[in-house]
Amino acid sequence: METYIKNPNGNLKNSVSIIIPCRRKEDIIYEYPKGCELIVVVGNENPSRLRDYGAGLAKGEILAFIDSDAYPHKDWIEVATRYMTDFALGGPSVLPPDSTLKERIADEVYRHLPFSYRVKPTKPMIVKEMPTSNLFVRKDRFMEVGGFGCDCLTGEDTLLCEKLGGCLYIPELIVYHRRRPIYHPLFKQVANYGRQRGMFFKAYLGTVWSYAKNFIIR
Repeated sequence: METYIKNPNGNLKNSVSIIIPCRRKEDIIYEYPKGCELIVVVGNENPSRLRDYGAGLAKGEILAFIDSDAYPHKDWIEVATRYMTDFALGGPSVLPPDSTLKERIADEVYRHLPFSYRVKPTKPMIVKEMPTSNLFVRKDRFMEVGGFGCDCLTGEDTLLCEKLGGCLYIPELIVYHRRRPIYHPLFKQVANYGRQRGMFFKAYLGTVWSYAKNFIIR
């Protein structure tokens, strides 16, 4: 695991630390503006572990999580600090303007799946989860709940938002996120999401059964 940290001179702008996990430093597609701390964590571990590691190094009061294949709207930090609460805070990860035809087709698929608010602006609301491609949380709250606290390929965002009591969805909090092109790469990603959700549901049923069995025995 390697870490690359860019600290701004003087005080952090709005005290934000941007954390990006990736396989290679060269995967970062956007030159982030000065004024925020930028922490790039490179490794072959699951992204949840890389994000937890980067969060532990962060000096900012607010942690901003984004993927290596995404880049933020120019007002990203300003919007986030304006709406920041003790919940997690997130917004849509929309399709970049220069996307290919295959990416645009994949985006249409995402727009018709459950939780489509993740990929298209809708209305402000409290949601159960937001993806780590566009997620903000106060560092003290993040550390208080134990961070992501899992070694999973997907689903760490679900666990974190659950521990924080939900996520505030702000439609103007926008990042531009590449799509896996249709067909195989997209379906593989969706299958991974489904598999991880199934594991969470199985664990949930196991917990319910354990409580029920103990209740019956007593």
